[in-house]
Amino acid sequence: MRILRITGFVEHFLILALVLAFLVPPPLLAQQARSETEDSSGETDKPAYPEKVRSRAAWEYIVNIPGYILYLPFFLVYSAASPLIGWAEKSNIVPRVNDFLTSDDGKRRAFPIFETQYGAGLGYRHKDLLKPGCELKVTGMVGLWWKRFLALEMNGFRLAGPLDLGLGAHSLLLSDAAFYGLGNGSSKENRTNFAHRQPAVWASLGIYSGKKLNTGLVFRYEQNSISEGRNPNYPSTTDWPGHTGEPLPGLSEKADFLALEFNLDHFSLFQRQKSAGGWVIGLKAGMYNQLHEDTYNFYKGFLDVKRYIHLFYGRTLSLRFATEITRPIKDGEVPFYYLSRLGQRKTIRGYFRDRFRDRDSVLFSVEYRYPLIKRPAKIPSLDALLFIDSGKVYHDVFAEDFFSGFHTSFGGGFRIYNRQGMDLEFYLAKSKDGFRFYLVWNEF
Repeated sequence: MRILRITGFVEHFLILALVLAFLVPPPLLAQQARSETEDSSGETDKPAYPEKVRSRAAWEYIVNIPGYILYLPFFLVYSAASPLIGWAEKSNIVPRVNDFLTSDDGKRRAFPIFETQYGAGLGYRHKDLLKPGCELKVTGMVGLWWKRFLALEMNGFRLAGPLDLGLGAHSLLLSDAAFYGLGNGSSKENRTNFAHRQPAVWASLGIYSGKKLNTGLVFRYEQNSISEGRNPNYPSTTDWPGHTGEPLPGLSEKADFLALEFNLDHFSLFQRQKSAGGWVIGLKAGMYNQLHEDTYNFYKGFLDVKRYIHLFYGRTLSLRFATEITRPIKDGEVPFYYLSRLGQRKTIRGYFRDRFRDRDSVLFSVEYRYPLIKRPAKIPSLDALLFIDSGKVYHDVFAEDFFSGFHTSFGGGFRIYNRQGMDLEFYLAKSKDGFRFYLVWNEF
């Protein structure tokens, strides 16, 4: 009982610290905002603080011990692969491949992609395709059990004044999507898997008001069908009788949806490439109506607030709060694959993907990032990071105990940045369910 009380106290302290950090503006960030000068694009020209990484204090060596431990395997691999790396540098194989995939003017670029959820593939971007500002994105990825993700998207087609038109389509097949049950207390021993097929097309109409604030409407048509999971290591969700004895909404029917979404995005970053300071706020609200039937009708609201605080000599503290609310309309139901979800890389990193599902969710996250290698802009830089994630799903967030039952994970890793932004990301996370390792290359 004493251990449970201590754990609850730590979770309460984490949540309180996050709330205070959001409400109280740090004087160092305000001083940085006054001392730094920005160019016409809104990005920092020259920071006022020195860029040289000084010797660390004793307390920072102690804090960085988990990072050193995580870095050790990569250091050993790097040391063993030094001859191969030396050959690559002498032969200029990397610049040659990059020149082959990228046009001389930089408007066309093809690049490899890897993401744990979908697998490996290729991405292609073409800037200023039809007119200045119009960008074409093509993505194709294939993973285990024949899961795939194919997407075609064109954004930034300026109509008149600040109005932007966007068009897109995708074909998604998650052949081994995981389902552990409903509610915050679902058990990993009940894991099943299902295949989720979803073709979709959409059109967006946005108001472009600069780099700091963008709003828009998205009209989307989606078709969803659930079939037997292809991962032989787990039973299929289609054979799941239901732990409550009730059928799982959306498990057997094929459902077509027409959705209308409103998006609002706010950016106020001092250094957009590495998010060295400022805010990123995303707000989304949408209504989903089933075509031809009235079984599934619902709406969703999503808020994601990130605050980046520059500390000293390239160190950055990232705070995040995210919440999602899902509600049926009148007597409608919500398919289980549209419920709020927690687990995987962008939520609670120590848990498997979609580990927890229910109507509502709340997420808190703290991340501390510090440079290991700082080089000129033409050469990639390397950052290490430590993080803590904590979250919970609710059937009704307004009617349940908000603070009890949070699921927490912690870990660390590394990010490599190039001139375009984040290029490679890998880290290890730990939760009561075990360890999770992530590798992302050229996130799309």
